[in-house]
Amino acid sequence: MSFRDCRKILGVLMFCTLPLSGNAQLDLNALKSQSDARARQRKQESSAINKERNIKWGDFMAQRGEEWARTIASKDVEYTNFLNDSEWTLFEGFLTDKRPEKPKPVVVPKVETEPVSIPKPQPVVIPKEAVAEPLPKPDVKPEPEPLPCKPAETKPGEGHRGMSGIVFYGRNIAVPSDPSLKSYSGTKFGQKEISDFWKTLSATDYTPTVTALMDEKDEMGLNDWGYYLMVSKYAATVYADDNRSKLLTWFIMSRSGFDVRIGYNDGGVVLLLPTETTLFAMSYVKMDGKKYYVVNNATGNGVRTCPASYSNGRPLEFRQTGSLQLGGRSAVRSLTFEFKGRQYKMDFKYDPDVTEYYNALPQAQFEVFFGATPSEQLRQSIESNLKPIVAQMDKPTALNFLLQFVQLAFPYKTDPQQFGYEKYFYADEVFFYPYCDCEDRSVLFSYLAHTLMGYDVIGTEFPEHMATAVELDYQTEGTRYRIGSHTYTVADPTYINASVGQCMSKYESVTPIIHEIEFAE
Repeated sequence: MSFRDCRKILGVLMFCTLPLSGNAQLDLNALKSQSDARARQRKQESSAINKERNIKWGDFMAQRGEEWARTIASKDVEYTNFLNDSEWTLFEGFLTDKRPEKPKPVVVPKVETEPVSIPKPQPVVIPKEAVAEPLPKPDVKPEPEPLPCKPAETKPGEGHRGMSGIVFYGRNIAVPSDPSLKSYSGTKFGQKEISDFWKTLSATDYTPTVTALMDEKDEMGLNDWGYYLMVSKYAATVYADDNRSKLLTWFIMSRSGFDVRIGYNDGGVVLLLPTETTLFAMSYVKMDGKKYYVVNNATGNGVRTCPASYSNGRPLEFRQTGSLQLGGRSAVRSLTFEFKGRQYKMDFKYDPDVTEYYNALPQAQFEVFFGATPSEQLRQSIESNLKPIVAQMDKPTALNFLLQFVQLAFPYKTDPQQFGYEKYFYADEVFFYPYCDCEDRSVLFSYLAHTLMGYDVIGTEFPEHMATAVELDYQTEGTRYRIGSHTYTVADPTYINASVGQCMSKYESVTPIIHEIEFAE
């Protein structure tokens, strides 16, 4: 059974508690109970991850502490020599994936009269080549050791010789920080100096710093790229010098189990991060069949880099699969729209620190934004505003209500008009920025349809346009797409006043590129 089939079964089971009537209304109490249970589960999972890591590390150290210390010491000597003696790879230039530049209509089309779906005798059959490549799933490999760190010199509960405080998008973080971490004073940054840096910092009590930062990552729900941002923020408090700060970031990321490469050019130290997600408008080099993105490199068109990372680390996962919990500030977006002659007004709360954090992330491929979990504050606000309303409606009415909410409550403007370049939004950003376009609306609607009603949703990419389609559990007319054994009905969050099944006439005969969505449950 495929993952998609499992999700469909779960969606069906979700509605098995609904009254057996012709209009099958949503059970608000059951949905609220499920929502509260998910929120409690997320908090418990975050706490459990930290607890499990600490227990695993403690048990491991108790059983093999001395042996592990000798292993790490030997590996550090070996890697220090490797950094100094190996032949570093020269890349004379960088590659870049250009940001998509797809013109969109300045004025979106609008259904002027009551929508009337035109029956389609057969759904459009989507060929395999029209289905976009999904995001690669991270390899889940058993970790024989908790982290590639030596045993801490300070015992748990004893505190540490120093602490560093940082503010990460509104969240105050205290990090154990051995003063010796700032002991490197070199001013040149070539192959030998980078080797010396690794040797110097390997002698410090760095492990409490690494484990504290990893704990914060889990508690905040950061993806791996967000962890890099937090580590670089901490490193900048230790070293004001940009080159040494990047070296410390490389050191901590390596000790955290990531495959990070270091290099240098005329501009100084160059940090290279691998991810299997395509990032736009960022320079990269290809090593071992993987893209290593160049971060925070203001000068230089090439780089000489070490041919191997410290350990068999993993690439950075870019998907946002958990609810972000950052500073906890609250802002309000008041929205109004009309549905079936009734005016609705709602206030949605969101965290502006979350949108500021998202703005610091590179732009990535569509699939990253589809399926990303909104921040906890916005998620709760969506459920408290919209769930009681759709709970009183039958399924077709409820889905059209959500569709027209996205169509009418958010003013439309293209990205070039608003920003001067193409920019995709996470759901949180739709509530922050004054305008949004078709991709952004599709991201939000897909989340609402899936989370509030349990439907499976796909993204449908047309020339100059993005919409969605929903796998319905009721009969309706309109434009449909068949992918294998699954049939999806178009739902366009940008086609103003259109109901589920209505497709813009210019796209009715066009086979879209399909983007499958992996929702974070």
